[in-house]
Amino acid sequence: IFYTLVSYSLRETGIPFEMGGACGKQGQQQQPPEKDTKKQQQPAAKPPKENQPQPPGGKQNFSNPAIVVASASEVIREGKKQQSVQGRVVDLAGKPIGNLKLKLFDDDLVLDDRLGEGVTDSDGNFCLTYDPSSAGLLDKPDLKIEAFLPKTRYTREGVLVQRFSKAPKTVTTMHNVTDNVNVGDVKAHLWEYADRSEWPTPRADHGPGDELVQDTDMGNVVTVLKKLGSTLGGLPENYTMKMEAAQPGSTTSDTFHGELVLNGFNPVLLKKDASGRYCAEFAYEGVSVDGFWGPNVAGYFKLAGGAFTLEEVHITKRVGGFQSSPDAMYAKEPEVHTADGDSDMWGRVKLLFRTSYLMVGQIVTHLGTCHFNIEQYVVPFFKHVRLNPIFALLSPHKQGTVSINKIADATLTNDTGIFREHAPPAPGACHDMIHRAFGELNWHGFSPRDPIYEGHKFARLQCLFWEIAGEYVECYIKEHQDGIEREWAEVKMFSDELVLNSVAYKEPGEGWQDENELNKTTSPRGVNKLGQQAAVSPITTDQTITPENRAKNIENLTQLCRYLLLFTTMRHTFIHDKQYDIGGDSSYCPLGLAGDITDPSIQLPEYDPSYVPALVAYVLSQSKHGTIMKDEDSNIRPHLKTLLSQKASAFQELGMPVEEIRSCINV
Repeated sequence: IFYTLVSYSLRETGIPFEMGGACGKQGQQQQPPEKDTKKQQQPAAKPPKENQPQPPGGKQNFSNPAIVVASASEVIREGKKQQSVQGRVVDLAGKPIGNLKLKLFDDDLVLDDRLGEGVTDSDGNFCLTYDPSSAGLLDKPDLKIEAFLPKTRYTREGVLVQRFSKAPKTVTTMHNVTDNVNVGDVKAHLWEYADRSEWPTPRADHGPGDELVQDTDMGNVVTVLKKLGSTLGGLPENYTMKMEAAQPGSTTSDTFHGELVLNGFNPVLLKKDASGRYCAEFAYEGVSVDGFWGPNVAGYFKLAGGAFTLEEVHITKRVGGFQSSPDAMYAKEPEVHTADGDSDMWGRVKLLFRTSYLMVGQIVTHLGTCHFNIEQYVVPFFKHVRLNPIFALLSPHKQGTVSINKIADATLTNDTGIFREHAPPAPGACHDMIHRAFGELNWHGFSPRDPIYEGHKFARLQCLFWEIAGEYVECYIKEHQDGIEREWAEVKMFSDELVLNSVAYKEPGEGWQDENELNKTTSPRGVNKLGQQAAVSPITTDQTITPENRAKNIENLTQLCRYLLLFTTMRHTFIHDKQYDIGGDSSYCPLGLAGDITDPSIQLPEYDPSYVPALVAYVLSQSKHGTIMKDEDSNIRPHLKTLLSQKASAFQELGMPVEEIRSCINV
C-alpha cells in the first residue's frame, strides 16, 4: 500500500516515475526539469534530525530535492544498489525470440509488485534491473518474468496507439532472490506449432488445458451465445425455403445449380473440357468414408444466353460403399446422368450433387482455404513480428482465427464432431481432405479468378476487393517503408518459419478454366522440415534490405499482404455468411446421404427442424461481431474504411454491403 501511495504521489506532483529498465540504462539520472522562475520555488527539504533511524541500504541524500530516479524507494533512499535478472528467451526449438517485451514482478499472494521491464534484443538477450526493496520491507522477492504481446488500436482521430497484453504463460520464476541472477536460456511457449503427427497441416499448439489460446475474441463469443439463444423458438426459414415458397421448383432448376456453383456458399474453381463445358468436381478419393455415401461427383455446365446451366452429372462409386479405406478402388467408368433423362432420377442426382457441394465446401473451401490456411500464417507472424510496421497492418485481420479453429476441431472435424456424425468422412478424414488442398495454396502468384460472364458475382467481388487491397497495402508500405526495412529481420524470421512448417507442394494438374488462384509451378520454393518442396513460397531470403533486393522484397511483401487481407475479410465473409442459405434445409441439402439414392427404392431425406448442422450453420453465419466498418475493437486503419466506402455502391450491386464485410476470421 505504501509503495502504491508513493508512486501515485510522484506522478501527481509531476516527477517522472519509471519502474526499472534494461541494464545499462538503469540508474542513469535524467536531468531535472528547468526551473520556471515564474513559479514559486519549493523549499529545500530539511535534513533528518540527529539519531533519527535510517532505512536499511544507506543514508538519505537531500542535496537534490528534484532528483528523478527509477523506483519509488530510491526517492527515499538514493544510492540503493540495484539488482538484475539476466538471460535469453528462446522458443521450444532453442531459437532466440527477439523484440519481446518483458516485465519483472514480485509474485505476491494478492497483488504482484511490478519491479522492472525491458525488451529482448535480436538474439533474445535481456537484462532487467530492479530495486529489491520495492518488493516490500525485508521481503526476499519471489520473482517472475511475464511476456507482453503487442496490440494496436486507433483513436477517433485515426492516431495509432500500441498496447500490450500479458501472454498466457509465465516465462520463468525465481524464489527468495537476494542477489543478481542469470537464468540462462529460458524457453518461452509463444505461438508454437502443434505436433505434425497430430495435425497434417500447420496448426498452433494450444498446450495442455488450452492455456495457450492467445487470441480468443470474447466479443464474438458473446454474440454467438446471443444468437444461439434466439434459436430456442426454432430456426427461421433459410434462403432456399423462401425462394421455393415464392417460386415453386426454382431451387431444383438446372440454372439455380449453376448459380450455386458460381455464386453460392461454395464458389467452385472450375475446370473446362475439350467441348467447352465447365466442370465442378467434388471428390472423396484418397480419404476414408464411414457410414455415409461418398462417391466422386462431377457436374458439367453450359454457359449460354446469359445462363449457367447444369447439363450432366457423373457419379463414380467407390468399391466398399459406405465403409472404405483411403485407398479404396473406384468404378472404372462413371455413371452418367443427363438433364433430359428420367426426371425423378435427375432430381435424385441433383440432390447428391448439392450434398457433395455443401460437404466439400465446408471442409475444403470454408475451413481449408480460409480458416486453416490463414492459421499457418498467424503462428509465425505473431511469433516473430512485433516492431515491424506490418504488425499494425495485418494483426487486426489475424485475431481470433486460432481460437475459432480450435472450436471447429472440437465441434466439427474431430472424431465425434458434426461432420463425422452427419457426413461421409471417417475419423481423421476431414483433415486429410484439408491437407490435400493445402498443397495447392500459395500467396505467391495468386490473383482472383476472372469472371466467366457478368453474372459471376463472386469473381467480380474478389476482383473489386483485390483492387482496393492493392491500393491500401501499397499506400501503407510506402508510408512506413523506412520502418519496414529497418525491422526486416522480423519478416525474414516470419518467412523462414512459414516455409519450414509448410506442407509439400502439389502440382495443380491440368484442365483448369482459370489458373489465377492456383499454386504456380514457377513460384519460388523453399524446403520444409521434412525436406520436401514447400507449398508456400518464401517472402524473402534476405536478412536486410539493400538497393539491389529492395524492389523484389517490397513487391513480395505487398503481394502477401493483399492475399491475407482478401482471405481474412471479403472471401471468408462471402463463404461463411452463405452456409445457412443452402445448409438450413435438411431435405434440400443435408451434409450426407445414408443410402445410394440412385436406387429408386431408397427414401429421400425429409425436413428435420432439429437437424444439428442447420442449427450450427445458422448461429455461425448470423453472428456478426467484428466487421471492418463497425471496427468494434478500434484496430482497423481508417484508410481501409474510406476506400470501402468509396466503392460501397459497387459492392451493394454485387450483393455484398460493405457494412457486412468481416475484419477477421473469428467465427
